[in-house]
Order: sequence, then C-alpha cells, then structure tokens
Amino acid sequence: MTFLSIAGMLLPGLFLVLGGYFGNTVLLALTFLSLALFFGGMVMAGFNSNHLDIAPKYAGILMGITNTAATVPGILGPYVAKWIAKAVSSCYIIIIIIII
Repeated sequence: MTFLSIAGMLLPGLFLVLGGYFGNTVLLALTFLSLALFFGGMVMAGFNSNHLDIAPKYAGILMGITNTAATVPGILGPYVAKWIAKAVSSCYIIIIIIII
C-alpha cells in the first residue's frame, strides 16, 4: 500500500507540472488534468487501509474522526488567510513565508 500512496502523490504532481508546461491546447490540458485526477485516487488505497490496520472494529469511527479533523482547516483557512492579509498588507513576503 505504501507504493500506491507514494505513486498517488508523485504522479498527480508530475502530470500537473506537465500540464503547466505542455498544456498548450485544450486537449492536452484536459488529458494531463484527467491523468492527475486518475492517479490521485491511488492515495486512497493506502489511506483507507490505515484505518483498517489500526483498529478493524472501529475503522468507520476512525474515518469519521480523521475526516472531520482534516476538514476543519479547510473551513478555517480562508478566514485565517484573510486576517493575515489584513494584518500584514504591505509585507507580502511574510505572508508567503507563513503559507509555506
């Protein structure tokens, strides 16, 4: 499963970069984007099996807890970014460093 997780993280990145450099036509851009999304699904094989390895009896509950914990930053992130941008409006380099 580790191979699928690694491949599922590297291949989408590769195809997105290729799409940025060689996606001159709509067909090429759609092809690279489709391949990136297709190979991105490989991560789920490793992700879902982790819950089953940790606690097979409570895998569903663990999945709910971890998905909730992963969703909260996605909800709060835009508000934090807006607050940072207002607080440090003249120093864009600081915002970039904080994001990285």
